[in-house]
Amino acid sequence: MSKTINHLRTFPNGTPPARQKHRLTKAIATTVKAGAGRYERTRHLPGLIGVDPDALSGGGAISKKVILEWLKRALRAERRRAKAGHWAYDLNRHIALRQALMTEGGYDPGDERTPDS
Repeated sequence: MSKTINHLRTFPNGTPPARQKHRLTKAIATTVKAGAGRYERTRHLPGLIGVDPDALSGGGAISKKVILEWLKRALRAERRRAKAGHWAYDLNRHIALRQALMTEGGYDPGDERTPDS
């Protein structure tokens, strides 16, 4: 497995790396959009950013702005792990963070970067 999606190679069928990256980006964006509809804040956020589930269901103990900042920070950390080829990188967590950020803050999964990051 290659270290990151930035190091694409030409496959035997001759598909150029730019086209591979475009297909990969489109596939991930489709996955993020599809999963965002199934996102449940009280169920998914505790596992993603380590917040207490009772604080989420309490109705306002944690502001939406704070949650968005925690999600952005976690996504930046996951991106760093991906770029470094770190053993702890998890594509499923990366996608889940993007889904949560999209649902919580209106983030468009087609963008390479999240707003304000």
